Amino acid sequence: MKFSVVIPTRDREEQLRECLRRVMPQAGECEVIVTDDGTAAQKVVEEFPNARWVQGPRRGPAANRNCGARAAGGEWLIFLDDDCLPESGWLAAYRAAAIDNVDVLEGSTECPLKDEFSFHEVVENLDGGAYWSCNLAIRRARFEELGGFDEEFTEPAAEDMELAWRMRQRGLRRVFVDPARVVHPARGQSLAGLMKRMAMHRWVVLYRIKTGQSRGVAALLAREIVDCLRMTYQLLRERRRPKGRAMAVCARWATLWLFLPYYACWEIRWKRLKK
Repeated sequence: MKFSVVIPTRDREEQLRECLRRVMPQAGECEVIVTDDGTAAQKVVEEFPNARWVQGPRRGPAANRNCGARAAGGEWLIFLDDDCLPESGWLAAYRAAAIDNVDVLEGSTECPLKDEFSFHEVVENLDGGAYWSCNLAIRRARFEELGGFDEEFTEPAAEDMELAWRMRQRGLRRVFVDPARVVHPARGQSLAGLMKRMAMHRWVVLYRIKTGQSRGVAALLAREIVDCLRMTYQLLRERRRPKGRAMAVCARWATLWLFLPYYACWEIRWKRLKK
């Protein structure tokens, strides 16, 4: 068996059902594994006889993906998020691109109508280099050599960034496969949800510590301000400024001063825990 599709999920039955409706007609001899950190996905998977359900460890998405990988038997592991919708030819494109001298395949991820959204989380990978785990294939042998996803990341934030960093450090050979395309709908967020998302930036702090990019609290302050300035500059250069992007930049500036002390505390805490 050459390919195993691993779909991590948690309490998103409708999204998972629609995802499987897109995946299963393409699967052929490939195995499809749904690794479930919740309680309800098993009944959904039973609607698709050729898919397999496994119980996840309930320690976050990194551990859940690793659980699915351990249950898989394919030479290649394809990670697909449960709220992504593969287009026709998605799996065929991966099959065609999986040649001998390649270790990692990135499929394209796009968000329709992204310019129309405000206070929505938009995930896209249109040119490669992001290594987003929502649509990513990697040789099983390379994945195991890397040790899989880092399970210290117990929430859905920065765990794929950290794996991508290790892929680059190892010099894995990557190909961007544009026809292996999935649609990633924008995720609506309330103001409370936006604040929660900003709070989860503490995992990015951990990522920077693990990858040697942390230079103390003063550097953290400078980096966050530079990030905001960069986002603002990019927005102002666009002739047609997407409403969603403009709202995201405004929200980033508005919450920066609230969250900087929080990030600084987590930087100190992570460093103490790592000693």
